[in-house]
Amino acid sequence: MANYCSNSVLFLGDRESVAAVRDLFVKIELHQHMTDTYHLPDFVKAEDGCMWDIYDSEGWLNYETRWSPNLEVLEQIAEKYNVNFICHYAEMMSGIWGEAVYHNGKLTSVDRNKYDKQASPDHKLNALRQHQKYLINKFLFSGDDLPER
Repeated sequence: MANYCSNSVLFLGDRESVAAVRDLFVKIELHQHMTDTYHLPDFVKAEDGCMWDIYDSEGWLNYETRWSPNLEVLEQIAEKYNVNFICHYAEMMSGIWGEAVYHNGKLTSVDRNKYDKQASPDHKLNALRQHQKYLINKFLFSGDDLPER
């Protein structure tokens, strides 16, 4: 049995594009329930990027993957719909977790492992979180009421 990786992703961009991505995730989950098989859109070329138990929580799309986050799939979706994203993920059985930002075609991620003494320095995680706040302010809010994850 695969270890499950919990993922939360917030897509950011113009309203129409973000709505189209959210609709895509609804269609993926519906297709999987109707066919009882994993499904990704045809334009996604990642070999292993299945996701299941997709649900929305205040704008964040949450779902499970096998072993690790499916950042390659998210990148392809973001490229297709011309959006950015923030992703948080954790695979607790192995003690790994991380955060990622995809902005203007570039993916930046910080991974942590409770067993790894050479984990990314805190300044990298802090810089990534500042980038997340910048994107949330730019696309969603004009004030300081940021949705935290």
